[in-house]
Amino acid sequence: MSVRSGSGSGAAPQRGEEARAHGTECLPSSEFLTADDLYQLTGYRNPSRQCRVLAESGLRYIKRKDGRPGITWAALHDHQLGIRPRPLPHETPNLEALARGKKTQTR
Repeated sequence: MSVRSGSGSGAAPQRGEEARAHGTECLPSSEFLTADDLYQLTGYRNPSRQCRVLAESGLRYIKRKDGRPGITWAALHDHQLGIRPRPLPHETPNLEALARGKKTQTR
């Protein structure tokens, strides 16, 4: 049985239905983990230790300006399922562009 939206004729599954089908109904999709979530996950309150634990576990995160790691629930869930993120593009300095006043070139 599919859930239909009130106005459209297409039968697109609702977020809750899709989440239940994948067993992820209690996980927010792309919200960032809170400070308490990071403490529960890593066992540390210190941001540098949290970053170290995440890196050692193979979890990719961003380092915020305040030094705390930022990671989404979706990234954590994908890691648990063995879904690996695409590699980040490799940036190399383009010396010619720098000489002309431009920044970098992605290759």
